Parts: sequence; C-alpha cells; structure tokens
Amino acid sequence: MGKLIKWLLSLVVLVVVLIVAAVIVLPMIVDPNDYKDEIVKAVKDQTGRDLEIQQDLKLSVFPWVGVETGGVSLSNAQGFGDKPFAQISELGLRVKLLPLLGKRIEVDTLVLNGLNLNLARNKAGASNWDDLAGKEEAKEQEPAKEKQASGPVAFKVEGVQLEGANISWVDEQAGQEYLLKDVRLVTGTLSPGADVPVNAGLSLSSSAPKLDLVAELRADINANDDFDRYLISGLQLSLDGKGEGLPKGGMQLQADADIDINLSEGSVEISGLKVDGPEVELSGEVSLSDMNTSPQVNGNLALAQT
Repeated sequence: MGKLIKWLLSLVVLVVVLIVAAVIVLPMIVDPNDYKDEIVKAVKDQTGRDLEIQQDLKLSVFPWVGVETGGVSLSNAQGFGDKPFAQISELGLRVKLLPLLGKRIEVDTLVLNGLNLNLARNKAGASNWDDLAGKEEAKEQEPAKEKQASGPVAFKVEGVQLEGANISWVDEQAGQEYLLKDVRLVTGTLSPGADVPVNAGLSLSSSAPKLDLVAELRADINANDDFDRYLISGLQLSLDGKGEGLPKGGMQLQADADIDINLSEGSVEISGLKVDGPEVELSGEVSLSDMNTSPQVNGNLALAQT
C-alpha cells in the first residue's frame, strides 16, 4: 500500500510539473501574432470584409486561456464609403481552463472599450450589414446535422465592461440620423439564478425630430436556467431630454419599477411603476399577455397631475 501511495503522489507531482512547465513554456514558443494573417484571411473569406488588428495579440494560458488586443477594425460594406463598419480600441476575453473539463464555462470580465459602430441604410433600402446577415441565413438553411446528446453546460461570466461606445445610424431612405454616444454597460457576475447588478447609460442625438436625450439605468436582473424568464428588480431609469416636442427648458423624468418577463408564456408584468416629471406623477401596475399571438394590455394607472 505504501508503494502505491508513493507512486500516486509521484504521479500527481509529475502532472503539476507538466502543467507549470506548459504555463511557462507555451507563451514563449507560441506567438498568437504569427496567426494574424490567417485570422485576417479567414474573415475576408467568410465576410468579404477587411479586418485590421493594429496592436499585438497577448496570450494567456493558465489558469485563464485568453487573448487581449486593441486597434481592431472591420471595413464597411461595398458602396457605403471608406469609414470602417466597426472599430474597437480595447478587446479582452479570458476563459478558465480547468472548469472546461467538467463542462463548465467560466469567463472573466468581457472587456469591450472604445467601440465605434457605424450602421447605415442607403436610398435603395439596403443596409451595410445585409451581407453579414446573409452569411448567417445561409448557414441556418444548411441541413441540420445530428448532434450527439450531451449533458448540460454550466457557465459563469464574471462581468461585462462596455465603455465609451458610439453607435451611429444613418438612414438615407428615411432622411434620419441617430447617434448614440458614450454608451456604457457594466454588469456584475452573469450566472443563471443570480441577481446581476446592471449599470448603463447613453446619450442620444437625432436629426428628425431634433432631439438630445441622456439616459441612465440601474437594476438587478435575474435569469432562469432556460433564459426564458427574467426578473428585473429595483429598476431606476432617468431621462433628461431637450428638443422638438418637449418643453422649452427640457424635460426630466424618473421611472421606477419591478418587471417580470416570461418569454415562454409571452407575458410581462410591471409592478410598483412610478413615473415622476415636470407636472407629471404616474403610478400603478401594467400587465401584457399573449404577446406571441394577440397582445393584450391590462392594468391600473393613477395619474395625480399633468
């Protein structure tokens, strides 16, 4: 028995040494930047777009398998000018290695900073993402291959960090332009059944009607294992708008509510609703049912003044 225990301990030590050696040696002998050209070519073959990665790819191996980079841009669709379709200043994603062996996906905070996304539709009604969507539709139409049954895969994401994003929408067909500036989305740990704190904000500018709006949102969101039911508690939404159709001095609104969204039943329950603004005080409860077939709205609302 003593020899067996000694042999097992030696085996454990050997495995640990091999893992440590891989952690030290692998980043030294594998440079992800050697595969930049292959990545660019693959994107070109699949989308017809030009991908540019200005900064070096940084590889991590253990305990997180991940990559970090920046200065990433994807060219626009043909006929939509030279402005890139998308640009990202900082991108980072890491997945924990050992939990993968047990069908558990543990992702570190997903970092996506300095995103600039330019969406457009020309006068003919074509958008600058139609070619990308077409690729996905073609894949969906391919004959489905039989998949071997496998157990459920658990996942956990430490959080999402989206900072300083700008999203523009130019619709030449409708003669409208919208710009979302300083879009922010920061979350806590994402895991089914857990209350996830969410903090978000953005600024919106539109040309028709002429409008400037600043929005801030805070809430705790809980999703079930099937991702078909979401409980949003403690929602706080503040809006500060100026422009056409609003009072001369602008309008500030504060909304609070708890929301229960059930996608499988096609229902939404809004409770504890309260809206405060200039000469406006609204409270009550609202329910939406049969959203997948014939939507119906019921509720009790009390308007104190207007």
